[in-house]
Amino acid sequence: CSSLLFSFGDLKASKLFCDFALSLLDRLDCKAILPRVYMSVYTSILSILKPWKEVAEKLLRGYVVGMQTGDTIFAMNNARTYCAHRFCCGVDLDVLARDIDILGHQMIDYKQEWNWNATNALKHS
Repeated sequence: CSSLLFSFGDLKASKLFCDFALSLLDRLDCKAILPRVYMSVYTSILSILKPWKEVAEKLLRGYVVGMQTGDTIFAMNNARTYCAHRFCCGVDLDVLARDIDILGHQMIDYKQEWNWNATNALKHS
């Protein structure tokens, strides 16, 4: 809902839905859906309202929790978005290339070809 509201330009409602989703996630302590919730809320309104380092940390956490819980698809989506977010925020390219190599090996191992191609393209940009 938040992403849809964000795309329609209703930033206030989008933020309310993000806050509500994060509150429910925290109260229910449901790690199984954390990668999906983080992917949704930290790529919409919170990506522009929160400091870039905090957004990157949350996306990385979405990746880690996804790998721990077996949600490899959303784990890799979070990893790809983590790399793209850091690229857009001007992180040192050598550091980013190292991260892409590390995460890329897992994307290949888990047959996440689309995520790997999108992430690997950052190295050649």
